[in-house]
Amino acid sequence: MSKISKENIIRILNRLDVPGNAAKIYIFLLKNGPSTGYAVSKRSGVNNAVVYRELERLKNRNLVYQLGVKPLKYEAINMDGLLKKLKKQPPYFLFI
Repeated sequence: MSKISKENIIRILNRLDVPGNAAKIYIFLLKNGPSTGYAVSKRSGVNNAVVYRELERLKNRNLVYQLGVKPLKYEAINMDGLLKKLKKQPPYFLFI
């Protein structure tokens, strides 16, 4: 991965409302490059059905791109793209 630690990536994904398994999949793709859903499931330890559901969620949020047709692969956006998405988020305010 890049200069940003895994813990910081998880914090960014939490701010973007990306849940645990989806974050795990995103980090796997960021670290390992384009992969099939099967490879993600096999190597990440996340259940196959969960992997495909979370890949769809990540795709819908433009955090992962679908590549090719056969075999269908997925690729995570790079850290610059992730940071741009974070900057577009409204700031959190604490109302008391």
